[in-house]
Amino acid sequence: MNHTLTPVRSLVRTTLAPFALSLVLVLVLTGCGGGTPELATQPAPKAQAQAQALQAPQAQALVAVVPNSTSAPCPAGASFDTALGFCADGSNAYGPFTQAMTDACRTNGGGPACTTVNPYLVAGKTLSLQRWSYAFAKGLRGTATCPRGALANARADGRCVETIAGVANVYSGFPTNIVDRCVTLGGGNACYSTRWGANFYFRASLQHRLQNNLTAAWNGSGVPSVSVTLSTPDQGSVSATTGINAAGNRVDANVGQYRWASVTKNFTAAILMRLHETGRINIDHGINQYMQVPGLANQGSISIRELLNHSAGVGNYLDSSNSFLNSTNSWRLYSNSDILRYINEVGPSFFPGSAYKYSNGGFAVLGMLIEKVEGMPIESVFAQWLTTPMGLNNTFLDVASSPTNKIPNLVESARAYAYSTTSVKADGALVSTSVDVAKYMRAVFSGNFLSATSKAAMRAPSLRNSRYGLGTIRFTSDAGDLYYGHTGTLLNYKSVAYYVPNMDVAVALSMNTYPSNAVLDRIEAAVYDTMQAQYKP
Repeated sequence: MNHTLTPVRSLVRTTLAPFALSLVLVLVLTGCGGGTPELATQPAPKAQAQAQALQAPQAQALVAVVPNSTSAPCPAGASFDTALGFCADGSNAYGPFTQAMTDACRTNGGGPACTTVNPYLVAGKTLSLQRWSYAFAKGLRGTATCPRGALANARADGRCVETIAGVANVYSGFPTNIVDRCVTLGGGNACYSTRWGANFYFRASLQHRLQNNLTAAWNGSGVPSVSVTLSTPDQGSVSATTGINAAGNRVDANVGQYRWASVTKNFTAAILMRLHETGRINIDHGINQYMQVPGLANQGSISIRELLNHSAGVGNYLDSSNSFLNSTNSWRLYSNSDILRYINEVGPSFFPGSAYKYSNGGFAVLGMLIEKVEGMPIESVFAQWLTTPMGLNNTFLDVASSPTNKIPNLVESARAYAYSTTSVKADGALVSTSVDVAKYMRAVFSGNFLSATSKAAMRAPSLRNSRYGLGTIRFTSDAGDLYYGHTGTLLNYKSVAYYVPNMDVAVALSMNTYPSNAVLDRIEAAVYDTMQAQYKP
């Protein structure tokens, strides 16, 4: 279980590290047949910002050009010529060519042929393309790494970028997976060209870039697997994974489940805020107004809010109770009475409201409160209030698994079943996929699941610790950006989930081991930098 406020180290980076990846940059040709979308026309504000960033001179020489794909779609009988940078069949080269090449063509007397386009079949699709003789195209291309008018740009993963009147186009050959993503996003026939508008490229290549950056950071780390999902404002869930599951298959972010440990606390807090909104509870009332807690010290002075922000002084049994620690030497289930006994053994840390100390015990008491108010087990409340209405079909509180009753889709750690998570129900028993957790984060902090007042209450700093709200860690980036979520550490699982308001992106990341700080930094940076490069205003 996570016991500190900032165990997820260096989550934010201000620049995108130039990994040497096999990324492919693609830009869509406007004016192609088949109802070409607006992929290289006047950019939207975000696209304009990206175009301006692509023009930055300091970016042009930061990274070598990544080799173009030889499997890029080309007209029938042609293939992508990596030296030329365009499709060719030996006798002819096929555009779209850069604007600078087209201008040079006119200057050299090419006349109307410089801009004439004809229909060609590319991967079974009809595209309208320029066609020049191979020798002529080679001569106009120039001898630099990129075609005339284009420059290698780190912001575009080292691809060749030409910017004309604020509109950036990237020229490249690119593989099937990015083409398929382009089609999924509505790019149509233009997806089969070798030039795309920069804004659409960043959308279509996000998953490819996320996967490659994650893989580069993960290689040699010793971490068995990582699953990460970005819940984005413009294309839903975008995921990447590394490693394999217990069955020896590659982890699937949609179905591969992890233990999310203390990320559970944010879920518990969201339920309590909904109960507050409906009048079932008032978070500023004392817990004794709703239930008596056998043996709990100072319970007459403890409010629900103080339990939510760790200022209630309830003992942290998970670390400090010898009876609990000894109990984990053999398998057993835990009752609420067991947990209360461990909490009372530890005793209070301070008088309620007078200080801050992270406490799993406080959230265990909150789970008991929820059960009392709702008249059903906490796992049923999670299903009724969260997972069912949000459509989190692969998410639940684990109160039933064991070494002989395993979770079918759990990506196991070395200690996945070391002891029962009935010991940490409301404070750490969440089992979910990165897709579901990212979806949850967006729904809670950006969607309509909670009222604006409740969301503000969860995010607001508490009186005794400005970095913690109600079941919510307040992170601050190196650039001063504030974002919200929680971390988790339990049974050899390390997790983090958060929402970044100024990017409107939710992130969920989990791995099935405790990595070194250096490895954790590297993996988290790869994810955050990828997101930031795409969505930072």
